[in-house]
Amino acid sequence: MNWQLVGLPDVPDQLIARMAVCGPRGNGEWEAADTISVFGYTGWPVFYDVFHNADRTLRDLNATGIGVQVLPVPPIQWTAAVRSSGIAPIGDRSVWVQQSNYVAGSEQPHAGRLIVHSVFVNDASRARLADDIASMSDAVYKGFVAAITRAHRND
Repeated sequence: MNWQLVGLPDVPDQLIARMAVCGPRGNGEWEAADTISVFGYTGWPVFYDVFHNADRTLRDLNATGIGVQVLPVPPIQWTAAVRSSGIAPIGDRSVWVQQSNYVAGSEQPHAGRLIVHSVFVNDASRARLADDIASMSDAVYKGFVAAITRAHRND
């Protein structure tokens, strides 16, 4: 793919685990960006809260056409996956935003995980980048499902 990984500063407690960009437009702008952030916590999610807050970023960006879908995950307690998407006005551009939230709770201190996979695409480039976006999104989703399945088997 024509995506470039962006080097992240080596900072303690860095929340962003990966960032990639695509299609340089000049002036430090890109056609698309992909980020994965990982947060640790103690406890378990209430599905209502996960689902209700799945589109919060989009609502905060005044996005339109917001859609939310629950992604299937194995029936493991305190686990959920929800994806939202919409089109937000960012600067002078219309940007398609997809955010996938993957949650796996735990009673062990800081062992719960919230993984947030965000994709921002200049809406005019979305059709051309659709296969890339689908491939990256599918890889993160499958990776989450495989990780929680492995962890559950090892319990």
